[in-house]
Amino acid sequence: MKNVLIAIGSVVLLIAALFALNNHIYTEKQADLPATNTPAISTEAVGEPITVRGQITCLPKIGDGPQTQECAIGLEDESGDYYSLEAPADAGIDYQLLGTGMTVEVSGRLTDEEQLGPDGNRYDTVGTIVIESIEAQ
Repeated sequence: MKNVLIAIGSVVLLIAALFALNNHIYTEKQADLPATNTPAISTEAVGEPITVRGQITCLPKIGDGPQTQECAIGLEDESGDYYSLEAPADAGIDYQLLGTGMTVEVSGRLTDEEQLGPDGNRYDTVGTIVIESIEAQ
């Protein structure tokens, strides 16, 4: 009888250890997944004035999929965050003529508007700056 109890106890411990290991692996895999349905910027910041210094660059798309040939011009700030840029038609600003790699300071209003590529995929940005001024640095 004693041997049976030892065998049952061993099986229970083995099952508990396997459960703990499985839970650990699942938690690690979940930590590697990108967040979903997370707003790019806080709602308190939307519509607020913003000034960002960084480089004109092509915006990256979200995810591991292929990066296509088109270049959506945007801004990468000094901390590595990307912003879409939008210039009102009446502002007379044509930021798309600026060369990639150019360092600029952009002032404007921050929106949570997403920019989509021609294939419908989203660009990996924290928001869009509606440009009021842009100056080369």
